[in-house]
Amino acid sequence: MRIDHCEFSQFNEVSGDLCEIQHAYLARIQGKKWPVERVNSRIDSRINSPLAELTTRMSVFSVGDVQLIRPDVLVYPLGVWIVMAVVAVINGGFREVVLIPRVGEYAGHVLSTALLVAALLVTSFVYFQWTPIEYAYVELVVIGVGWTGLTIGFEFLVGYVEGTPVSVTLGQYNVLAGQVWIVVPLTLLLSPLLFGWYLS
Repeated sequence: MRIDHCEFSQFNEVSGDLCEIQHAYLARIQGKKWPVERVNSRIDSRINSPLAELTTRMSVFSVGDVQLIRPDVLVYPLGVWIVMAVVAVINGGFREVVLIPRVGEYAGHVLSTALLVAALLVTSFVYFQWTPIEYAYVELVVIGVGWTGLTIGFEFLVGYVEGTPVSVTLGQYNVLAGQVWIVVPLTLLLSPLLFGWYLS
């Protein structure tokens, strides 16, 4: 007894698709009607189903990340940044009044940056050590980006008020010229992940 390939094809999805097309072709030759939409729906389901599943998974992942961000818990890091800004202003005054007259312009700039980085790390550590809030990973990223953006924006705003050219402010980020100020925004960017994620 001969086993029809198309009868056996129920165990093979690809062969089943080919047999569906074969039946439609033979029916057309014999002058019979074959539901073309049946062929199309079978093939479309093979193609669209995996894509739909992948899209759904990606959408759930993205939406899940966004849902993890709680705006109310981001208010406290904003207050911490204000404290950091005050510390930075005090550090700047200390640099101009004490460090530069004693060790020179460049050395004073380097020492001032090192002191500020240390102060920022201590402030960030203390906050994440004592806060009862458990931040999600994505929230820590938002905090780091927020601290960095606020700091850079504040720096350019102060420079504008004081009449400092933008080129001079940008020059502070020129590592090739020996400037080390870029360590400050990098510290603000990474310290929430360093302390927030580690301490949790």
